[in-house]
Amino acid sequence: MTELEKDNARLKKELRDAKMMRGAGIQARKPLKFIATTDSKHNDPVAPNVLEQTFEATRSMSRKGNCWDNAVAESFFKTIKVEWIYSKNYINQEQAQLSIFEWIESCYNHRRRHSAIGYQTIEEPERSGARRSQFQKKTIYLKTQRNLTERSH
Repeated sequence: MTELEKDNARLKKELRDAKMMRGAGIQARKPLKFIATTDSKHNDPVAPNVLEQTFEATRSMSRKGNCWDNAVAESFFKTIKVEWIYSKNYINQEQAQLSIFEWIESCYNHRRRHSAIGYQTIEEPERSGARRSQFQKKTIYLKTQRNLTERSH
């Protein structure tokens, strides 16, 4: 099969798949049109501070490139965006706030299992009255990471 024939077959398959998806009412998620970055050394225009607010920044607990101090928060925000926010169209901020609150209270806290606390829901350790020490949490985290590494090799 020539290169042209391979390309033609691939295009036909993509068109067939797209037609089937449209017929079933399925839509692929489009990639974001921007790149999230923490690079502040750019020449892009910055919005003016029209409200004349002063902003205070607190330094991170760790050095540049070490994300462990906010890894749990980053994971939470990725999860809420992918599992909830991206599939909604909010009319206003109040509707968004109520919807997000509902998701956190109904799904995230009550049903979703979290690797950082031994694949339990957030409520399970609280209900049992068990408060894990930092050492216990770190031990669970390291065991989880070791298991994931072993599975990937």
